[in-house]
Amino acid sequence: MRLVDFNLHLTPQPDLANELDFRRFDAPERVGIVESELQATGIEAGNLMLLDSDFLLEPGHPLAARLQRSDLKATVMIDPRRPDAYDRVDAAAALGMAGIKFHPYELNLADHDFPAAIGVAQYAGARGLWCAICCSYGTLRVFDVSGVRLVSALARAVKTPLIALHGGGRMVLEVMSMAFDAPNLLIDTSFSVSFWRGSSVETDFAFAIRKLGAHRWLYGSDHPYVTMQHSRDETLAFLEAHHFSAADIEQLMAQTALELFNASPAPLARR
Repeated sequence: MRLVDFNLHLTPQPDLANELDFRRFDAPERVGIVESELQATGIEAGNLMLLDSDFLLEPGHPLAARLQRSDLKATVMIDPRRPDAYDRVDAAAALGMAGIKFHPYELNLADHDFPAAIGVAQYAGARGLWCAICCSYGTLRVFDVSGVRLVSALARAVKTPLIALHGGGRMVLEVMSMAFDAPNLLIDTSFSVSFWRGSSVETDFAFAIRKLGAHRWLYGSDHPYVTMQHSRDETLAFLEAHHFSAADIEQLMAQTALELFNASPAPLARR
């Protein structure tokens, strides 16, 4: 069976402080380590989520050079409120990044920030980059910020690929219902399938995958927050327990990502 992991992080251990400051560890070295870990786990391709985007504006940065020698895709977090947000999108496109990411609770993106996010996402899409949105549903800020609400705003205005990461957690049915109206919206399984196993949310995930179709879903681990092997095994066990066909399992675990990786929207001239 082919396997592709859409949601990988460089940090050597679960640590958001590391994620936000790549000076705290050897990020270029970690690219090679992640590549080796994927190979050992039987995963043929992957997408790195990079939450520190400062390297984009440093010419000749070793991380950028290392990523360009890698077969891994990379998605970089952009704060849409920054005055240089569009410059960072340009730099990401020029360096061959595959997408941008919004992380609402890490960036503290409130609803009034959504117009700025829409503008940046539209521009990124025109430059050939997808837009991933953290839709983990939880933490003490559960009522303050919402990736699911941001997806709703983006889906009304952005026609290039959007990816709702973590499936929205316990709001997976809301994300699924939005996806029916937004054919450019894909949903990623990372973290949530493992975290919610044994709850009613597990049943909701199975329903949402079946109702929407496996071709709209991407497998991800969220490594190292869930290890590659544990995520792979838990997700396969979940899909088998809910009686998905072999074709649906391969579609979700690899084919949807490979189709996204091979898509190439026409780029726009620099803003």
